[in-house]
Amino acid sequence: MKKIVCPTDFSKCSEKALDYAINMAKILDARIVLLHAFQNSFIPPEVPYEYTAEQILEEERNIVDKLKSLVRKITLKHKVRCSFLFRQGSAVDVILDTTEIEKADWIVMGISSITEKIIENTICPVIAVPEKAEISKLNKIVYATDYHLNDPVSLRNLVRIAKAFRAEVDVVHVTDGEYLLKTENELLRDFKENIGSKITYKNISYQLAFGTNVDQALEKFAKGRKAGLLAISTHNRNIFDKLFGTSIAKALICHSRIPLLTFHYRKDPII
Repeated sequence: MKKIVCPTDFSKCSEKALDYAINMAKILDARIVLLHAFQNSFIPPEVPYEYTAEQILEEERNIVDKLKSLVRKITLKHKVRCSFLFRQGSAVDVILDTTEIEKADWIVMGISSITEKIIENTICPVIAVPEKAEISKLNKIVYATDYHLNDPVSLRNLVRIAKAFRAEVDVVHVTDGEYLLKTENELLRDFKENIGSKITYKNISYQLAFGTNVDQALEKFAKGRKAGLLAISTHNRNIFDKLFGTSIAKALICHSRIPLLTFHYRKDPII
C-alpha cells in the first residue's frame, strides 16, 4: 500500500496540507501517517525540575490527544487508513528520518520555513501545499521541463497519479527567446517522441510557453491552465534559488494557490 507522510503542527497551513493528503489517499488507496515533531521549549534553570517535567508531560499528552482525534476523524469520516507518529527532535530531522524509515511514497506538507530544507534533503517526492490552495478534484497537472535526463522517470511517476485522478497532463517548456521558434519546436517534438516511446497516456500534451522571465512565464501558464498541481524534476539541490529563481519561490511560498510537486534528479535514470 502507498504511504503518505503528512507532517502537522496543527496550524492552518498544515490543516490544508492534510486536506490535500486525504484527497490523494482516497483516490490512490494510500495510508496517511500523521507526523508531529516535538521539541522542548527553553526553560530557565531557576524553574524547579519537578514543575518543568510535569509541564512537558502535560504538553505531550495534549499533543497525542490531538493526533488521536485527527486519526479518528480521518478514519471514520473520510474512510482513509491513518495512523500517527509523535517523535522528539527538530522538525526537519524528524520528517527526513521518518520518511526514510516508513519508506514513504510522498511527503505532503504545508509551505513553511522548513519546506525548502525538506525538499533539498529528501529523495522522496514532496508536495508542498500553500495555505491558500483550493482543494478540489485534480483535473489538470502541469509538468515543467527543461529536457533533463530524469524527466522520463519523473513523468512516469506523475502519470501514475494522473491516471488515478483521470487528469490531463500539460508538459510545458518555457522559452525565453534564446533559440529560434523553429528550433524550439523541433526540440519539443524530439522530447515528445522520446517520452511517447516510454510512456503511454492519452491525456498528455506538450506545449511551449513564452517569456523573457522564465519564472513568471511558468507561473502564468500554470494559473492559466487552472492547474491543480505544478510538478517539476529538480536537478539542483537548492530548487528555489537555482531552478526557478527567487521570484517563483516568493510566489509559491507567499502567494501561489497551486501545490508544488518536486521529484529529485537521479544520476543514470532507468525507465
